[in-house]
Amino acid sequence: MPVVLAQLALLPGHASGAGRPLAWPRGAAYAVAVLAAVVLGVAGVGVSGALAGSWVWVMALVVAGMPHGAYDLAEMQRRWGLRGAMRSFVPYAAAFVSCGLAFVVAPVVVLLAFLVLTMVHFGLSDTRHLRIRASGLDGGLLGRALAFAHGGVVIAAVFAFQPGVSWRPFAEIAGLVGGAAGPMGVPIAALQAAAVLVMAVGGLVVAASAVIAWRHDTRMAAAEIIGVPLLAVASASALPPLLAVGMYFVCVHATRHCVRVGDRGDGALRAFARTHALSVPLLVPSLAIVGLLALPFAELGWVPAFALAFLLFCVVATLPHHALWFGRACGGWCSKRSAGGLA
Repeated sequence: MPVVLAQLALLPGHASGAGRPLAWPRGAAYAVAVLAAVVLGVAGVGVSGALAGSWVWVMALVVAGMPHGAYDLAEMQRRWGLRGAMRSFVPYAAAFVSCGLAFVVAPVVVLLAFLVLTMVHFGLSDTRHLRIRASGLDGGLLGRALAFAHGGVVIAAVFAFQPGVSWRPFAEIAGLVGGAAGPMGVPIAALQAAAVLVMAVGGLVVAASAVIAWRHDTRMAAAEIIGVPLLAVASASALPPLLAVGMYFVCVHATRHCVRVGDRGDGALRAFARTHALSVPLLVPSLAIVGLLALPFAELGWVPAFALAFLLFCVVATLPHHALWFGRACGGWCSKRSAGGLA
């Protein structure tokens, strides 16, 4: 919780449409969080091995992580009214159920697809404020390349440095429906090679984008374009994978989303709280589902069990969440407003 408050304290409090906010404070807050994790030694908190860092995912059930997705129902109502939201929720829920059924049929394939989708979702969402008009990074080819590279580096880094440990939670999840063909379910060497390739190519694109921003815009923007992915890589090399990715998810992706969608011009903390309050109608049943999903993992301990259950929930919920904010179903409203960084 202190990590999230530190992040919020450094976020700009003005309205989303009031111009591009300074980029570096978000990166600075992320750096403080990573440093705290290393210095305070909070990687385990009673859990060791591949599931170390599970506590971040348990915290994220009620702080930033799950609420930023549970806000989707409130967003539907904000866009289309109560009746429109109910109609829109039908395909949203259908996509959720379909992803769940697909996981049961082909768990390893769905898990790998989820990781790719997460790269895309993180990239598109978390680099929107970096698409600087003066540097040519304003949503065109360069902007999309930067988005995909950013998300690719963040997710691929843990698999490049710690492939077996990084995949182990997903192997546990796949094993829930008998999906692991072997001890891990995928060839770890091939997984690592693919991750190294994604991280290397993504790193080159990020570095080139930072140079462009440095030459055409501000040094602060260039610093975060390259600084946040570098922090993600450093975290992946030094921290347990669940902790490394979890801290990015909470401190950068989910917190920023909560502040953006809750912004009414009255400050970041109130925006953050407002999003959480509006998320409650969908948050409560979502937490109930996670509680049920945690039962098969109970023998691992309640912290890892809830962490794995939340990951499994994300596997089936990310596609409808992503489609709401970035899919064609958004219509003209989303294409205009999300350019300001709502998602």
